Amino acid sequence: MAEEERLAALLRDLNELTSYLHGRGRSTYQLAQRFLEHARSEQDQKTRAYDENQAKMLDYQHYIWHEIAGLVEKLIQRYSDEETTPGAEPDGLPPLEEEDA
Repeated sequence: MAEEERLAALLRDLNELTSYLHGRGRSTYQLAQRFLEHARSEQDQKTRAYDENQAKMLDYQHYIWHEIAGLVEKLIQRYSDEETTPGAEPDGLPPLEEEDA
């Protein structure tokens, strides 16, 4: 398989991975919202505390899934640009880490 074909296949796989990660983030967020709704309607203090903690944990996971997807999207963009720029060297690119907002 030619190098260009391998890179194109990898980029397709990374796009699929991004979709999967965003989907996991959405489903985790929805589950967190269900725990929050249940916590609001719950009279028992222990059960309410449990539901609130679950919602917090799931909301954090939601954030992490989307963060990972964002990093994969950066890789896709980086190597998609490189594919269209002949002779581009990955070593000359800035690091992938996001700057603090």
